[in-house]
Amino acid sequence: MVLKQRLKEAQSKFTASQSSKVTPFSPVIVGGRSRQISISHLSLRDPKAVSVELSWEMAEQAMPAPMPTPKPDGPTPGHIIQPPPVADRSLPASPVPEPSTNSTPEALRQAPSVMAPIYTPGRPAAASSKVSAPCAPSSLVKLIARGHPSNNSLWMSAVSEIVCQYMEYERFPSPGDPNYSTMLYNGRRYGQVQPYPRDSYNRDGNLQGQDRQFNQVDPTNIPLPGVLRGWRPDLQGKQRPDSLQLPRDVTVTTTYGQVQGFKVYLYDNPDPKSGYRPGQTPVERIQGEVTVFLGIPYALPPIQEGRFKPPRIHRGWQLLQAVEFGPACPQHVRYTGATKGIRDMDEDCLYLNVYTPSVTSGLAEKYPVMVYIHGGEFVKGASNTFPGHIMASFYKVVVVTINYRLGALGFLSTGDANSPGNYGMLDQAMALRWVYDNIEFFNGDRRSITLFGPDAGAASAGLLMVAPRTRDIVTRVIAQSGSALSDWALIVDRYRAQNTSRVYGQILGCSIESSWKLVNCLKQGRSFFELGNAEFQPQVGLFPWGPVLDGNFSVPDEHWYEGWRQIDWHFLDHTAEYLVRNKKFNRGLSYMSGVTTQEASTLVYQNDSLANRGYIVDNHFFDQKVKELVLRYNYTLNPIGIYNAIKYMYTHWPDPNNTDFVRNRYIDVS
Repeated sequence: MVLKQRLKEAQSKFTASQSSKVTPFSPVIVGGRSRQISISHLSLRDPKAVSVELSWEMAEQAMPAPMPTPKPDGPTPGHIIQPPPVADRSLPASPVPEPSTNSTPEALRQAPSVMAPIYTPGRPAAASSKVSAPCAPSSLVKLIARGHPSNNSLWMSAVSEIVCQYMEYERFPSPGDPNYSTMLYNGRRYGQVQPYPRDSYNRDGNLQGQDRQFNQVDPTNIPLPGVLRGWRPDLQGKQRPDSLQLPRDVTVTTTYGQVQGFKVYLYDNPDPKSGYRPGQTPVERIQGEVTVFLGIPYALPPIQEGRFKPPRIHRGWQLLQAVEFGPACPQHVRYTGATKGIRDMDEDCLYLNVYTPSVTSGLAEKYPVMVYIHGGEFVKGASNTFPGHIMASFYKVVVVTINYRLGALGFLSTGDANSPGNYGMLDQAMALRWVYDNIEFFNGDRRSITLFGPDAGAASAGLLMVAPRTRDIVTRVIAQSGSALSDWALIVDRYRAQNTSRVYGQILGCSIESSWKLVNCLKQGRSFFELGNAEFQPQVGLFPWGPVLDGNFSVPDEHWYEGWRQIDWHFLDHTAEYLVRNKKFNRGLSYMSGVTTQEASTLVYQNDSLANRGYIVDNHFFDQKVKELVLRYNYTLNPIGIYNAIKYMYTHWPDPNNTDFVRNRYIDVS
């Protein structure tokens, strides 16, 4: 809006006539990046002026410009962009020639320039070793207009300022290598390195090197890709002498296209028995290495029409630079932030990460595969919070971590065809299918896939173990502090799911007269930020959201939505207990389960009322919570007797008023 206002001011200032034609601007070079710009409704005073050519020249030595962040709102799906070529990191800066005194377009094109090569679709871009000038006050903008005087300094100044602001606002990426065509979805660019943010959270002025930025021109400082761009010397000990010579870039070809990752070298060993701990061994000693691929999309973004629908298979790409974690799925803001390990959140979140010991071909035996499903009560969490590189490097397994839709976006169910539910579980199933089809390209053995994860991740692993569409893939399950047989792991009652959705809709101000009105309001009238931040305590059950038994739900048929099949909507036709009893799982399946004491201690930590009183739980608070528990699980038959039995069982009779014992019993009963 600001740029449009500035353009209108420039029009009125220079009596520019309104026109429906588009005035094309020639490629503008800003910080080494060329772009074809068209500004509508802008024409010059002279009707003969049909084009305006802007070129950038510097009267002083050029400065390297940082890579911009892509604009969140990009072109529509299917728009073709180009990935950037691999930069020559040992290339020094080239001197900048003097600007030409001839102001004609022909002379300007023939004169030596610091401009980057112009990309033309279908033609390879010419190699160039010159550095382009950034959009800075010291830049000189020359306006060459056919039929318009070129010595109008006021007009030149106005256009220069407007274009600078426009380019800074748009943050255009590099046009890149024309040999690769890629796709853009909701601002997530394929074929472009996402820059690491300059501004880190919780800066400590006492630490050195926090603001260190790699100079892409200086050959002694090699820029690291993706998350490694924020390398800090103060956290690495002394600088390792071999860090500049170690190879980093790795490319793998999958059924979806080429994927470019990078190598990570570990200078520490997590095994205390080995004796290689910090301070006991030189930091130059490499204890292990792992090849990392971050932010690989396994499905199309579930945005716009894809909200409250099953995931769809990704169309693929030609080159994907997998050097940055994908955003976490929408969740409450208190679960996000730098201290929680989640800095980016978006509805376009169906990404996975692959950590493999090696992608070298010719291995005698493939590595076992371990798929990590994060926990979080089906309402929080992200795949990037698990350090898969450590497990992959030291235990020689391929580790895969996945994102899946959470909360209402992942589990809203109306019990009918308007929103059957289980979208988060269908995401997990599609991610598991992607792993099965592509993990061999990362030297993983698809015949040896182990699912593991805590709480909700453990329950999800158990459900995937018996679900019809995935049980033939899963060979092992490690359930950590959770089970598919838990009462909170699966919502069996359809009316409970319907009631939860209606209460949720009322909180967000949506009509609950019908399921169609409710789903349509949540789909078209509410942002993912609103959906993720709306919370409430369920009237029945421990958690509001979770997988539902959808075997008898009506689902949309083939003609309802284009791109979705009827078989894509169902996930589970029977309870996990029924399927386990009838041995509906992979033959030779191995299952491991474990629990810890005080599993529900996080519920105490997250209770705001207890935080205000120093987490002291007395008998009055305990009695109140036991009564709520009886009502929540709908004990309509003799609820007083149920309450007395629970109170008797969880009371420490030698010292019933001891607040420490009462708190421990409250954690146990939760």
